[in-house]
Amino acid sequence: MQGSGRKLGNTQNGLIVEYSDHITIDSLRTTGFQKCGVLIFSSAHIQLNRIHAFNNGFAGVQISAQPGTRDSYHITLTAVTAENNPGDPTVLDNHSGNGIVAGYCRKVLIDQCTAFNNGWDMPRKGNGPIGIWCFEADSVVIQRCISYNNKTSFGGEDGGGFDLDGGVTNSIIQYCLTYNNEGSGFGIFQYAGASIWKNNIIRFNVSYNDGTTSAARAGVYVWSDSLEKADFSGLIFHNNLILNQHGAAIHFAEESNNRDFRFYNNIFIGEKTILRGSTDRSVFLGNDWWSISDGFNVGGIKDLKKWSVHSGKEKREGKLTGLNLSPYFIDSTVALIRDPRQLTSFRKFSVKPLTQLLRGGVDVQKEAGVKIGTIDFNQQSLKYRSAIGASF
Repeated sequence: MQGSGRKLGNTQNGLIVEYSDHITIDSLRTTGFQKCGVLIFSSAHIQLNRIHAFNNGFAGVQISAQPGTRDSYHITLTAVTAENNPGDPTVLDNHSGNGIVAGYCRKVLIDQCTAFNNGWDMPRKGNGPIGIWCFEADSVVIQRCISYNNKTSFGGEDGGGFDLDGGVTNSIIQYCLTYNNEGSGFGIFQYAGASIWKNNIIRFNVSYNDGTTSAARAGVYVWSDSLEKADFSGLIFHNNLILNQHGAAIHFAEESNNRDFRFYNNIFIGEKTILRGSTDRSVFLGNDWWSISDGFNVGGIKDLKKWSVHSGKEKREGKLTGLNLSPYFIDSTVALIRDPRQLTSFRKFSVKPLTQLLRGGVDVQKEAGVKIGTIDFNQQSLKYRSAIGASF
């Protein structure tokens, strides 16, 4: 532990970094606390490395500050593991049981972290915990992380892998793996009263069999109870693989009022219907759609071209941009990993060479006006700008 400032624990939190600057904490185990294994509050230039936060109540690690501020900033979490943080028995009006949660903050990097088996004993029904997520935050990067087997209470919500929640701006989730979570692999949420949610990117990630229990019932879940679509705008969701053998790939809740959500070059695979809910406000171009049971099925329409005509999706200048191909991955036998260091070699869902998927999408950089980066899900050099999927 290096630096200056207050560093103390109490009976509720294992370690508190409060109103501090330039502190590095390395190789720490923290367990058995009612609130958080580690709480960072209104602090700057803090680094947590190789932290194992387990068997705590509210969260493994929490980054926070006074509501309405972003007074925790330049925070880096590397190789943090948040495991089996079940819930806080005293919190009866809000979520608990999170892995890593960052709020009221800016310029946060969460890199090569793991969250699993959290949230299973949240003592209420209602909004629930997530493996790794942020809210009321700006410029958060979540990358090269794994979030799996996270849960929520019986009848509760959420319980997912990753989440960009209310009031998040200019943030990215990339090169992450999420699987077997009770909630969606990727939550895209905006709650009433939150600050504006805008200009966020989710790219080159893999979700496998997420959304098994809670309301999501899909790998990706879009929800908002804000009545103003301008409060929930500017998502670019590209080059992800969303594979769900038990439900839909993506679900727009009935409450999901949004603007300028764009989905490019993703592979969406659902058990039956691939997509649930209304997509009236969203753009879909260059995606591959596959129904395990029907080949193609969105809302009972079992033909991509008919759905495109009916919905206006996957069309540009009157031409169909989407595909309806079974992806035929290099190795679809599932032996899932738990260590983020293995992500570079986890090629179970890489698209096979010489397939239409490698060149069949759109040029995301040209379509969206954003740089798409130079590497794919496995952090390998990105060879094809119009490839569909996450791994090549």
